[in-house]
Formats: sequence, C-alpha cells, structure tokens
Amino acid sequence: MILAFSGESIIKIKDAEFVNIRDFEVTGTRSMGMSAAGKNIKLSYLSVSRLSGAGIAISGSDITVEGCHIYTTGQKGIDVSGGDKHTLEPSNHLI
Repeated sequence: MILAFSGESIIKIKDAEFVNIRDFEVTGTRSMGMSAAGKNIKLSYLSVSRLSGAGIAISGSDITVEGCHIYTTGQKGIDVSGGDKHTLEPSNHLI
C-alpha cells in the first residue's frame, strides 16, 4: 500500500493493550509509518520504508519492537518514549 500523499501515520495505535502486529509492510507517507501508545504491544517483523517522518514511534510501557526492517525514513528509525522520570518507573520497552 502506498499512501504518498497522506500526512498521517499509516497505522496509529492509541491507548491500547495486548496488541500484536506481525509480518506487515508500511510504506509511503509524508508522516511517520506507525505510532503505538499503550501497554503490552508487540510489533514484529515489519517492513517500514519511504517515509518523511520516523519509521515507528512508541510510548507507554512494555512495548516490544523486534525483527523490523526500517529504512529510507526522513527522521529516526524508532522514536522511543515512556516511563516516568519523576518516579523512576521504567518503560520496560524491548527494542
């Protein structure tokens, strides 16, 4: 799927828990490929390419990104945030 004129993320996961996305291709947008926010999310063996933004952005806790092929992005491959710097609670992400 090529959405070169889209200014939005192709896949957006928000406030979700226990989501598993595997063996999927995301390509061609003027934004980031996908964003995932929540808990216990697993992104496995994705191909993410030809984007003007980041490949994948994650925030929340216990998110795993494994075996992904991320290339030809305009910004970062993976943008990671999470945890709490005030309470020192870790995000427990696995990249």
